[in-house]
Amino acid sequence: MRPGCRAPWDAGELVYARVHAKGQAPGKTLREGFAPGEVLEEGVETTKNWFYKVASIRELVPRFYVELAILKCYRLLLPPAQIVANVRRMPLPRDLPQAPNPKPKPCALTRCGG
Repeated sequence: MRPGCRAPWDAGELVYARVHAKGQAPGKTLREGFAPGEVLEEGVETTKNWFYKVASIRELVPRFYVELAILKCYRLLLPPAQIVANVRRMPLPRDLPQAPNPKPKPCALTRCGG
């Protein structure tokens, strides 16, 4: 990765910061252990929009990495206990396809610059 570029998981933090900010009332902040019902509708819709965008990625491995990067955003939609239960019920892929070239491919969520 080039100097100054951010990894995909850093992009996940940027997405979370954006949807978290949209979920707050102007001039107020969400408390540390906020409930999903306290999040403004704009924040919920923005979060759902991100998950719809990720669902449109057709290739399995990049989609998997991007979903992992924005997994924290589920916090705005569901209570933590339900998130844990949903993650445990997810079927894990048995065999991820092997790329013909073993070098890692750049992800679309890398961000260069400031």
